[in-house]
Amino acid sequence: MPRDVVTRPTVLLDQNLPRRAVSVFKELGIDAVHVHTVKLSGKPDRDIWRYAALNNLIIVTKDVDFTQIHDLTLKSPVRVVWLRIGNTSNKTLLPWLRLNWSRAQLRLNEGHDLIELGLL
Repeated sequence: MPRDVVTRPTVLLDQNLPRRAVSVFKELGIDAVHVHTVKLSGKPDRDIWRYAALNNLIIVTKDVDFTQIHDLTLKSPVRVVWLRIGNTSNKTLLPWLRLNWSRAQLRLNEGHDLIELGLL
C-alpha cells in the first residue's frame, strides 16, 4: 500500500555523507539534518534507524546496510534513499545530489520506501 504523498520530506543524512549536504537540501526546499547534529555520529545503524522511525525521517545514505535493515523490517515507517554514486569527492557529490534529487523525490511522491539513486 503506497504511503501518503510527501512533498517536503525531512531527511536524515547518514554519517557517510558530508554535513555540507544539509545546505543542498535546504536550497531545494527540503528540511534536512545530519546524524552528527543529533548526536548519532558513530552510532550503530539500528540506532539511526530507530531515530528516523521515531521522527518520521527519510534516511539518505551511501551505506548498503540500511537497505538490508529495510528488507528485514516489515511495515517500517522508515524510508531510505540509497545513493549509489560510489567513492566520490564532495566536490562531485554535492552538485550531483542537487541535480539528481528530483528523481528520488518523484519516487517518494509515488509512495516508494526504498529508492536507489545512482548514476545514469
